[in-house]
Amino acid sequence: MGKITNIHDYVNTISTKIYRKDEYIFQEGDISNGKMYFVFEGELSVLKKRPTGIQEVGSLAAGSFFGEIAIIKAKPRMASILVKSPIAKLGVIDRESFLKLSKNAPGFLFVLLKSVIERLTYAEERIEKLELENIELSRPKVRSIEIRS
Repeated sequence: MGKITNIHDYVNTISTKIYRKDEYIFQEGDISNGKMYFVFEGELSVLKKRPTGIQEVGSLAAGSFFGEIAIIKAKPRMASILVKSPIAKLGVIDRESFLKLSKNAPGFLFVLLKSVIERLTYAEERIEKLELENIELSRPKVRSIEIRS
């Protein structure tokens, strides 16, 4: 068996559920059901409520996972997840299964943690970029005027 570097190498035996196009997995603000999801097949939209309406802030495809906060903390869902493709096949794991999997396959936690850290790093980089753009936008514009004699 080769080296396992993909989280799906660990979760390929968990229960799966099929969702259809335009079906919500969950919606922003929903009370957590304590489950996280792994995308085996299909494409999903990540949607957030904004003052101007609902905005797509990301997408998920095969190999992605989401809802990991629900395993650790009972907190309202932070975004809505909507199926974009004709179908989506998702692996579903609850807290008890997560703990079992973690105990039986410690490498799973390492791969999951690595993925979460990559997401956090990306988010921090985006925040820094937005802060720099905001600073640039807040600077007064200086116009030069050419004086001709």
